[in-house]
Amino acid sequence: MRESPERPDFDDLRRRAEQRLEARLPEGISSDVDVRKLLHELQVYQIELEMQNDALRQARVEAQAVLARYTELYDSAPVGYFSVDRAGLIRQLNFAAARLLDEERPRLLGLSFRQFVEDRDRPIFDAFLTNVFAGQTKEVCEVRLVRADSGQPLCFTHMEAVVGEASQVFNAVVVDITAKVLADEALRSSQQNLEMAVHGADLGIWNWNMRSGELVASPRFRQLFGIPAEEAMSYERFLEALYPGDREAIGDAVRQALKSHEEYNVECRIRWPDGSIHWIAAVGCGFYDEVSGDITGMSGIALDITERKALEEAMQRLNDDLEHRVAERTVALSDANEELVRSNQELHQFAYIAAHDLQTPLRSIAGFAQLLQKDFGGLLGAQGDAWINQIVLNVRRLHELIQDLLVYSRIDTPGTVFDQTDLRLVFDSVVAALDASIRETGAAITCGDLPVVVGSRIQLAQLLQNLIGNGIKYHGAEAPRVHVAAERSDKEWIISVRDNGIGIPEKHRERIFEIFRRLHSQEAYPGTGIGLAVCRRVVQRHGGRIWAESTPGQGSVFKFTLPDQSK
Repeated sequence: MRESPERPDFDDLRRRAEQRLEARLPEGISSDVDVRKLLHELQVYQIELEMQNDALRQARVEAQAVLARYTELYDSAPVGYFSVDRAGLIRQLNFAAARLLDEERPRLLGLSFRQFVEDRDRPIFDAFLTNVFAGQTKEVCEVRLVRADSGQPLCFTHMEAVVGEASQVFNAVVVDITAKVLADEALRSSQQNLEMAVHGADLGIWNWNMRSGELVASPRFRQLFGIPAEEAMSYERFLEALYPGDREAIGDAVRQALKSHEEYNVECRIRWPDGSIHWIAAVGCGFYDEVSGDITGMSGIALDITERKALEEAMQRLNDDLEHRVAERTVALSDANEELVRSNQELHQFAYIAAHDLQTPLRSIAGFAQLLQKDFGGLLGAQGDAWINQIVLNVRRLHELIQDLLVYSRIDTPGTVFDQTDLRLVFDSVVAALDASIRETGAAITCGDLPVVVGSRIQLAQLLQNLIGNGIKYHGAEAPRVHVAAERSDKEWIISVRDNGIGIPEKHRERIFEIFRRLHSQEAYPGTGIGLAVCRRVVQRHGGRIWAESTPGQGSVFKFTLPDQSK
């Protein structure tokens, strides 16, 4: 620190003035004139002394201001400053140094700096102190600092002496270099990992400094390009190693990439000294002057991809063979599909014609059975009446079966028109068609808001009629209650038909949609076993799905989806 000016010795000044006065007074002076002169000179001396006092006071103020600025800079400096005596005790330090030691500054004064140095670094610090007090002005050291009380790590510091001449106290600057040390360690670790990765990946590396002309290649790179270790490396030698048919293309690709300041990525063939051909993948880039933009060097890596190329060729052959087989199979499937379409059309046509043609003899049988029942009822005895009634009943069942088969066969009939269909209008028409059953059973048929969908109005009406009709037919002791509702989910509508009927056992919930599948006898619940099969075909025809949820004795809910094509 800069010291303030010394305070003047006024007694000494007065003593010198008296000596000067006595030297000028001869013995025996008694003249008033002489006395007045002496008094005048004393006044002059007094004025000079006051002026010197003013100058000294001004110098003291300036010195205090300089000291204050110095103290402020010292305490606010971003790096740590401290003073240590020969015993290693802290005599002075700024706030930055106190922060490094993680302690309040007043508590650090008089403590040994050495106790804050990690044990393994104390010999380094001791040598640093010895050299500094021996007058070595360029002395530096790097040590780890720890808490004096617990030994817990604080930081890694760089310490440098700022006053190196031999004295009782020296000053030093200390900087936290923990981040730099960690970065260096991370860099070393990264370099080690990179070396391991390069070695593990079997990569060859090369670097060309165009300014110095030096071209360095790793042993693996030389091996990949068939260049002996004792042979000088050059870019021309690299090109010579390429397969003759690849040299021009690879050279052009590299030049074009460097011209556009882009990375080059090429695959080329190399003929090794033993005559074998190997495929090499080479990736690299150029380095350019920041000012002129001129290329200053190149660097790259190389990898042997011979096995990969062989696998690619084998895969290509397999792919070509597979594509050939797929083409042949596609033709065969197309022919089979066309045959299936024709067969399906013929089957539908046959089912329709067969069912239609069965109507004529069935009507005749029904007519004659009714005539027998009318004209000979009671004349053939109880057994005869029972047989006639059985004939009439079976004819009626056969008629219903034929009608249901006709409905089932018409579902996939080509040309069915799909149009905007209001399900509420469809519901109303179905309820009207089931009016007789509703009146007979006292059923309550209700619905919520139903959407407009794209579909066949006839088929959707058949779907709702079958589901609502089942809810009326399969009821328990209570009067049937059927409710139809709709909810939107993602891109589809979920339509539900809920009843309070007898329910369906879990093991039968999938089988009920199979054609001719019945769970009850004709006597208990008459029917053909085709209704739910028709429902599934209709839903599938409209791009949806259908399922049942039920608890035996507590009713059922049939749900089916229809695509929402409103958006």
